[in-house]
Amino acid sequence: MDGFQRRTEEKKRTILLSANELFGRHGFKKVSVDEIAERAGVSKVSIYTYFGNKQGLISELVASAFRVRKQAIEDLVGSDLSFPEKLQGLIAQKSDASGSYSQEFMEQIFSHPEWQDQPTDELDDLVERLLDQGKSEGHVSRNASTRAMRVYIDVFRAGTESMPETLAELPPDELHQIITMFFHGLSAEL
Repeated sequence: MDGFQRRTEEKKRTILLSANELFGRHGFKKVSVDEIAERAGVSKVSIYTYFGNKQGLISELVASAFRVRKQAIEDLVGSDLSFPEKLQGLIAQKSDASGSYSQEFMEQIFSHPEWQDQPTDELDDLVERLLDQGKSEGHVSRNASTRAMRVYIDVFRAGTESMPETLAELPPDELHQIITMFFHGLSAEL
């Protein structure tokens, strides 16, 4: 990569970080391209050149958030940690993500078409690998079929995505308790 390409990539990264910070605090609708440009120390033209418009910038941020989340899950599932340690890591990731942004921003991310259109097959495969590890270590019920566990996970996911405002109002310790209860539903102790 030559100097021009490096500067271009750095400028795009600065724009994305600035937009993420502003959107995270105020949501997509309340932040203007002017504010993003000012925060990033670039011209509006740069934003339009790299992302087309505000919607293009938002789409890139949402797609990036999905990639980062997926990579974090891949790293955790692929690690040498035990099943309980991996669950704690997943719980911490979920709690950290929920507590870092405004309620409006989280609602907008999860309802954005770019997030909805992301392929979930790879994430499903990661979850299945994790559940298989849990079964082999005796932490997840060996009697529960993979299909039943997937439905359970989908029900929980649909429920939480349908009530982001309620979850956003919870203190972090109560959100942690809910996520922990979810994982206890998969427990071999039942």
